[in-house]
Amino acid sequence: MTPFRVVAPAAGMLLIGGCLSTMVSAAPTALAPARLDGLGHHLFPDTGRLLRPDAARWPIFIDPVRHRTTRGFSLAGFEAIAPTASNTSTPHLTTRQQRDLRHRLATTLPRYQRLFTHVGQNYDLPAALIAAVAYTESKWRPRARHHDVAGMMMLSSSTAHTVGVSDRLSAAENVSGGARYLAKMRALISHAVPLPDRNYFALAAYNMGIGHLRDAQTLARRLGKNPHLWADLKQVIPLLAERRYYAGLDHGYARGDAVVAYIERVRGCERLIAPHLD
Repeated sequence: MTPFRVVAPAAGMLLIGGCLSTMVSAAPTALAPARLDGLGHHLFPDTGRLLRPDAARWPIFIDPVRHRTTRGFSLAGFEAIAPTASNTSTPHLTTRQQRDLRHRLATTLPRYQRLFTHVGQNYDLPAALIAAVAYTESKWRPRARHHDVAGMMMLSSSTAHTVGVSDRLSAAENVSGGARYLAKMRALISHAVPLPDRNYFALAAYNMGIGHLRDAQTLARRLGKNPHLWADLKQVIPLLAERRYYAGLDHGYARGDAVVAYIERVRGCERLIAPHLD
């Protein structure tokens, strides 16, 4: 009887553990985990680890920290990273944001329409993109302020000095200065990046600095992504906030998720503004 009492629970543990593991591997990724994870840890602590989402295999990214590609290196055994919401996001605005923007399109944009068009022509940038950045930054309020940034494009004092803006509260100076800086960032980006993606790369550099953008491109290459496409790079930029990724890069930590959210919001605004300027 003793062997039966010892062996049977052990066999049951293996059977249930195997079944639960199979359930997780067959379940949709969005459903994998929490309740089964808790069940596994409660019943069999040693098998519960099989149910953790981070134990699953995802065919998205190769982890460049634990494995580095070398000549003759096999892809077998590579660990991968699950996609996040920002990996698959598309340009969108909430209902409230759309309502506010539509209201300002009717009441505020007419005052600055010629300004955005003129500045866009001067710097070879889409007028709708410049207007979208200005709206996202200040809702087209020329006297907007927050800490050290001010004006429609919310320029910092140092950026304003760099682009020759003496009065940040002047709509014309501020918008022209912001566009000049954005054009300057775009000029640093390879023409291997097609338009309009080059504009979004410039926005990323505008927002977090050209050094972090270069880091994101380096990381994209390591992860098997195309460093010249925004659809790929926006999946990688959020990883700059994770130590296992930024530790091996030149410029370190960056709030990549906030940068992607900012650019996607600008893109959403640009779509709504474009018909009013083009």
